[in-house]
Amino acid sequence: MRRTWLFLVLGGALPIAALWSMACGPECGPGTYERDGECVPACGQGTTLGADGQCHPVGSDADSDADVDADSDVDSDTDVDSDVDSDTDVDSDGDTDGDGDADGDGDADTDSDTDADGPTGECTDEASCAELARVTALALVNEERAAASPACGPLGWDERLAAAALECATMMRDADDVRACLDTLGDRLTRHGVTEFRDTGEQYAYDTSAEGSVGRMADNDSGREYMLNCDFQLVGIGIAAGTRGRLYICITFLRP
Repeated sequence: MRRTWLFLVLGGALPIAALWSMACGPECGPGTYERDGECVPACGQGTTLGADGQCHPVGSDADSDADVDADSDVDSDTDVDSDVDSDTDVDSDGDTDGDGDADGDGDADTDSDTDADGPTGECTDEASCAELARVTALALVNEERAAASPACGPLGWDERLAAAALECATMMRDADDVRACLDTLGDRLTRHGVTEFRDTGEQYAYDTSAEGSVGRMADNDSGREYMLNCDFQLVGIGIAAGTRGRLYICITFLRP
């Protein structure tokens, strides 16, 4: 410590002692030294003074765990969870949910919804295929409709038509043939309570995703005509998951 001696002759030793105290700060004991007006430990070789005012080994931190950050967990980031990212959940991705992916939702797949079905255009069982039909496939059809015929408005969902369409999709899957339910539409509509209407039509396709199947229909002239027909106001979609990753899709349109 650098000391500055000040000598003023003011009539005795007492003023000189007072000035010495003002210039040099507190009198620190053994193993400490004065820094910024306070006595702090004099850390030995291989240690350094931490933010907590204590000596720590070089390369360590000032908390009570065994890592090298300043939090209280045992990983090497600066949050208070036990993983190695900088968020506050307990996985190793960079989002704030509790799963192991980085998409920001609470499931273990890499899409942005909260189920575990994987890519949003695929399904494997009756429940996930029903959701895929009602949400994804319907949105795809209405996107095609809005792009080409915005004045028509979106098609409304009808559960009766969806049941009739699912019956057809199941027939196609079981036969591995998209022609399996041709000429059965009237009977299927009757079985599911649709008895009064002015016009109806259907499209059939299979692919490995809803996007692929709807895309096939939109590329077909007759299928696209159904999608863009403003007279059709209601729709139901059925999807059945088959072998080799195929999704058999039937879309049933109705003019009330």
